[in-house]
Amino acid sequence: VHEWHYRNKMQFPIGRSKKEGIIVGCYAHSSHNIINTENCHIQKHTNNVIANAVREMATKFKLSVYDEKTHYGLLRHVVGRTNRDETECMVVLVTAQPKIPRVREIVNFLRSKIPNLTSVVQNINTGRNNIIMGKECKILWGASHITDRLGSLKFKISALSFFQVNTEQAEKLYECALKYANFTLFPYTTLFRSAIANARDNNIRNAEFLTGDAAKLMPQLYRKGLRPDVIVTDPPRAGCAPEVLKTFAAMRPKRIVYVSCNPASLARDIGILDELGYKATEIQPVDMFPQTGHVESVCLLIKK
Repeated sequence: VHEWHYRNKMQFPIGRSKKEGIIVGCYAHSSHNIINTENCHIQKHTNNVIANAVREMATKFKLSVYDEKTHYGLLRHVVGRTNRDETECMVVLVTAQPKIPRVREIVNFLRSKIPNLTSVVQNINTGRNNIIMGKECKILWGASHITDRLGSLKFKISALSFFQVNTEQAEKLYECALKYANFTLFPYTTLFRSAIANARDNNIRNAEFLTGDAAKLMPQLYRKGLRPDVIVTDPPRAGCAPEVLKTFAAMRPKRIVYVSCNPASLARDIGILDELGYKATEIQPVDMFPQTGHVESVCLLIKK
């Protein structure tokens, strides 16, 4: 495990203080007070370079900063993405307005400050909320994605793609899930369209991708007669909805592999699945986030 400088994705809010001017960094615990951060020790080096370059850029070009109270201003967040060997990286400028002034000069400035820069993207989030990214992206310069690999597979990662932030530990997580599931396909961890493209690029033709709310989609698949041998689920922190777990059990797979980022919701759902006829036989924690209190777990449940 690399305990430091492992995060391939950085999401820092942008703000302004009377003493320091424009600040970019982490929120203080349980608040929206920004701590100016020049060297976050769990971020890959490239992401710190991106954060510092965007702070300097915003200052140099006198860009306005979004205020959560007044809802005025341009810059909301900077998102940085890099691959495991840091040969490629992407800068995402999250803005509250569609237009960035002097955008060509800004792109050229970022290119001069970030040697391995592959892509500059604008993400537009006009919502009066604390959600980091909106749905609309514009490519300001370069490629629409960076490339990375997990195991033997290559992945194209766009601004909105979900990709595990700790690449090396993600391989261990998926290896454990595959061992429990007893099959040999790396899970697809990107958005729907990216998953299709990544399957094509890796010459994988025995995978089908569906998108939708699992609470609605799983019962539909059950009614259509789907009866899988294995179900692998990786829900958000809240865990699985009860109807999803009931559908899992109704499909009568031999095993269920549950990947969890929240031990509390995992414990709750294991209890529900136990009542539905599935016994948890193995649980393997994986330290995906060193220096934090978070842990991922992979659980194998066998039909009783």
